[in-house]
Amino acid sequence: MYYEIHGGKHCGTPLVLLHGSFMDTESSFGKLLPELVRHRPVIAIEQQGHGRTADIDRPLSYEQMADDTAELLQQLGAAKADFFGWSMGGNIATQVAIRHPEVVNKVAVTGSFFGPIQTAFTEEGYKGFTAIPDDFAPPVLKDAYDKLSPKPERWPAVVSKVRQMGLAYKGLSDDQLRGIQAPFMIMAGDQDTVDLIHLVETYKKLPNGALAIVPKSDHFLPVLGYEQVLQLLEHFLDHGSDP
Repeated sequence: MYYEIHGGKHCGTPLVLLHGSFMDTESSFGKLLPELVRHRPVIAIEQQGHGRTADIDRPLSYEQMADDTAELLQQLGAAKADFFGWSMGGNIATQVAIRHPEVVNKVAVTGSFFGPIQTAFTEEGYKGFTAIPDDFAPPVLKDAYDKLSPKPERWPAVVSKVRQMGLAYKGLSDDQLRGIQAPFMIMAGDQDTVDLIHLVETYKKLPNGALAIVPKSDHFLPVLGYEQVLQLLEHFLDHGSDP
């Protein structure tokens, strides 16, 4: 399992970065990382079948990747961490907060969802996800995968696994959401593929929740709107309150 540690000269709680589907550390957080490491140690992790971590003969699930993440942090000796996840990475961070609350200090997510995609996505977002073809290979994603992956031939299998994972996801119960005691910020662009009403309803169930909807932004907020993300994220990590 590939990971990077940045900002080693800093003390304090590390920030764990969790990338989106079909992406890697650089493509997800390349614009954010240089700024984030100025103030804190950062651990960037690449999940099964993504970036430099090879795919293996195992389905993908948010729960399993959360367990992988927690195990890696244990091996690194990181007793507690903050988490920032984009899309799939946010779903993983949420599962870490539920399954391994002892390692979680604060969690921030963007472009993530908390229920079945039929109800959590916009109509357009749902149609787009379910229509991902078997030969899905946009160059902006596939070229990086071919360059970084130790098993680039596994790309079609990873595409299938990501689609199956999303379609099979049943979401979180109200009790699970209310059981997340860590400060938890939901971030999204106002034109995200995730339905904003779904995000508001989820936010209301979090005991220590914060909500930030960025205007004139979409699912690619960490890349196209990284300045706003940086401001929101650093305020949340430093203060843990609504922006």
